Amino acid sequence: MASPQLPFPFTEVYHDDEAHVPDFLSTQRVEGRMQQRFELMCRNRKEAITLHRAHGHPNNRTLLLNLEAAGLPYKHLKRYI
Repeated sequence: MASPQLPFPFTEVYHDDEAHVPDFLSTQRVEGRMQQRFELMCRNRKEAITLHRAHGHPNNRTLLLNLEAAGLPYKHLKRYI
């Protein structure tokens, strides 16, 4: 005798426009984080351009070596130099 077929427990999907959204997924937080990242990128790019111009327009490798020799932090600027 065959056992009865049990229904799959997740056959009904609950869709509700008013469902709870965790804080870390809220639209305002995501937009705020994207704005912060954009502002940081602009600030780093501007700093890299300023350093390049201040050191007499050296090539990228020389600029990094100069910053390292001077003891200035430069790792956060590598992608912009």
